[in-house]
Amino acid sequence: MNKAFFIDRDGTINKYIPYINNIDDFELIEGVSEAIRLINQSKWLVIVVTNQPQVAKGLLLENDVNKMHDKMTSLLSKDNAKIDGIYYCPHSPPNKFKNGNKDYQINCSCRKPKSGLYMQAQKDFNIDFSSSIFIGDTTRDIAVTKDIGGKSILLKCGLGGKDNKFPITPDHYCKNLLDAAKTILKK
Repeated sequence: MNKAFFIDRDGTINKYIPYINNIDDFELIEGVSEAIRLINQSKWLVIVVTNQPQVAKGLLLENDVNKMHDKMTSLLSKDNAKIDGIYYCPHSPPNKFKNGNKDYQINCSCRKPKSGLYMQAQKDFNIDFSSSIFIGDTTRDIAVTKDIGGKSILLKCGLGGKDNKFPITPDHYCKNLLDAAKTILKK
């Protein structure tokens, strides 16, 4: 079985902008390419798992989210860094947004911290959760480890864990994704 770095997107890979909806505003955080390149040089997979409620809010279409992911992979590729898989949830809970796209305002199994996206990645890449790392800038990004196992890293960049939405104590705190990659890979 494979092991993976499950990495959040907004505030972890790219600069945090609430409900980012303009592709021109999408910028990588300094050191992210180096971090992903280090992971690529190891035997670990790089899997991005992200909630994108901008679709439910009516700010983006799913095609727009895919274009943003294309920009992300293109920017990383220029730095010889590669993401193995990208999984996202376009949903929000019912009635969270007064306006927006009601078709996406549903109870789903894919919105983090639920395990749906992780389970799909596990199936697609034969991943062992217990040997994997879950990284993000919010408690939502790492809370899934309570249900599926693995080690968690809460980053001090982005929202820096200040959301306090889920009662979880991470296995590690790190400054940013590069610090997290070096901590796990002992670089």
